[in-house]
Amino acid sequence: MAFGAHRANLNDLNKGLFKAPLLGKGAIFPDDNEQESTIKTFRFDKDLPESPNGAKAAFELQWHANSRHAIIFGIGSWEKTSIVRELGEVPTQGAVNVVNFERRAKISYSEYSIGWRYAFFDRAKYQIYFRSSFHEVFDIDYREDFVFSYISGSDVAGFRRIQVMEAQTAALFMGQLALGAEWFFRNWFSIGLEAGYLKGERSVQLRNQTFLTDFVARDNIEFSARPYGAASDGNLGYLAPGSDIDNVSYRRMKLNFSGWQVMVRINIYY
Repeated sequence: MAFGAHRANLNDLNKGLFKAPLLGKGAIFPDDNEQESTIKTFRFDKDLPESPNGAKAAFELQWHANSRHAIIFGIGSWEKTSIVRELGEVPTQGAVNVVNFERRAKISYSEYSIGWRYAFFDRAKYQIYFRSSFHEVFDIDYREDFVFSYISGSDVAGFRRIQVMEAQTAALFMGQLALGAEWFFRNWFSIGLEAGYLKGERSVQLRNQTFLTDFVARDNIEFSARPYGAASDGNLGYLAPGSDIDNVSYRRMKLNFSGWQVMVRINIYY
């Protein structure tokens, strides 16, 4: 069993999508029916916090040919989450309402791995070793949730509206080189610390977007530009800096999962 952190190089996500705003507008209907409705815009632009390190957990089986050499088979998962909250005004059902807006983002993957370990320093109580491994990363998923909690408004106060976007991408192959140390407390139990670098074969792009919302037509609200949207190639992109309600464009977003990884390993031998 192992747990730790993988610092993936997700610059387009951290510097692009996480900093992109949500833009929209809605009609305001006056109490006096003789007056025409007006359009009110709204904007939520508080950045999602950058979280370079994602949490990783893994389960591994090791076959030891001798005290120095071992073949490793593993399965694991990695996840990174970011949340931001912001107070603002959103025109809904013809009136301006105060909302507590929450934006949540989560990116995750699963992996299979196979590797080789060589203990170049082998003692009864501890080992220092080199490790190389090959990883197939799959189920790369990204999800964003928008939660609008209405604080004011005679018709909507106390209600919530939620939007959910999900996107996925295909498998990715990665290689790792690492150094580690293992301390034996019993001949059947040890704890290890390992640091290495994971290198991906390429960058990937998210696709197969799905979108769900419980806003309805009578809410009279239009989301002119979300932080995410289809780029020119049809894959998921992020809202280009400088975009506004009347000028919306999306840039391509590439995800590179290469980066440093640190793991704590709890080993049981039998």
